[in-house]
Amino acid sequence: MLQAYLSIIPIAISGALVAMGNGFMSSFMPTRMELSGFASGQSSDMVAIYGLGMLVSCFFSAQIVRRVGHIRAFATFSTLSGLIVLLLPVFESYTPWLIMRFINGYCAIASFLVAQSWLNDQTESKFRGQILTVYYIIYLVGLGSGSFTFSQIGPVGLEPLMVGCSIFMISLFPVVLTRLPAP
Repeated sequence: MLQAYLSIIPIAISGALVAMGNGFMSSFMPTRMELSGFASGQSSDMVAIYGLGMLVSCFFSAQIVRRVGHIRAFATFSTLSGLIVLLLPVFESYTPWLIMRFINGYCAIASFLVAQSWLNDQTESKFRGQILTVYYIIYLVGLGSGSFTFSQIGPVGLEPLMVGCSIFMISLFPVVLTRLPAP
């Protein structure tokens, strides 16, 4: 049993860090939009397009994972999420932010899909429910940690963008350096 839990550590840490990045950005976006003079209704559009990106990812991200494998797919989705964070101040207007938020939603679910399918593959069926529960708890702690981290930094300047990007970049290390066999 202990071995089952130990084997998921790299995947769980990477998943929690991606969740932390997503939690950070979910707090950052509406706050930064208000400071940048976006209309209040546009903030809800960002939430809706993020959800649409998540939905589209459910249908299409598995093909990417099958084509390039779990590690490369996870690295791609995390890197793209970090890149989007860095591009936000470059294109600080409604339409580019909608596009980037859609891509961010796509990558959020795609990363989650990679982690969950990898956990399903790595875990014996008798431990699968427990492992996925522990993973999801770790994921939610990461999500909340992102919002908390944002609350300590605030929305002004480049610092929150660098922190947000760094969280996504750090999420790569446990997965790309793991010795776990990829499914």
